[in-house]
Amino acid sequence: MQPDESAILSARPQITAELMARTGLDEENLTELVHGFYDKVRADSVLGPIFDARISDWGPHLERMVAFWSSVALMRSGFPTGVRIWSAWWPSGL
Repeated sequence: MQPDESAILSARPQITAELMARTGLDEENLTELVHGFYDKVRADSVLGPIFDARISDWGPHLERMVAFWSSVALMRSGFPTGVRIWSAWWPSGL
């Protein structure tokens, strides 16, 4: 038996609020965490050039990564499922 999708969706805000209360994680510090992580990656002498060669416009990339981690850590909607976030890293056809 499949659970009622509307019941799952209606439970999400409460679960998210409980997660945020328990962990202290919210959109603001999640955004700071993601941006700080990529600041360190870009400054790294090995990783920086690899990322810079594949990401030309960092604003949209950071927005996508914040949306992705928000969907994972805070159970927020807004990150499209089935998106190939790795497509920029692999040769076409994979």
